[in-house]
Amino acid sequence: MASRSLQAPLSRVGKQSRVRAISTPSVRMVVAVVVTLLILFGWLRLILALEVASTGRQLQVLSEDLKEIERDNDYVGMRLAGALDPAVLAARAEEAGFQLSKPDYVQMPPPSAVVLPPGRRVCRA
Repeated sequence: MASRSLQAPLSRVGKQSRVRAISTPSVRMVVAVVVTLLILFGWLRLILALEVASTGRQLQVLSEDLKEIERDNDYVGMRLAGALDPAVLAARAEEAGFQLSKPDYVQMPPPSAVVLPPGRRVCRA
């Protein structure tokens, strides 16, 4: 007896092989995807590390600039305080030709001699 092999219709075989190809990726494909993701994450980590280092350096430069400005500000404040010292100002005034003078007093009339406009009264407490 001769045995005959059963042939499956072509439409079914094509669909099954397509489904199998989509549902089970090959090992090479999985390895390629994993390696690609590892490379991408490595690059992202490197870029992030470079950004952090750059930002840290900028922060260090700004902090040094701030310290220098604070030193200059303290120096200017010290010089200003020295320049506004009353003894220094008096010496500079004398060098410029100014002299101390006696105060001039203006004599005021006694309160009873004050002339008020009509209708006004002096209130004494």
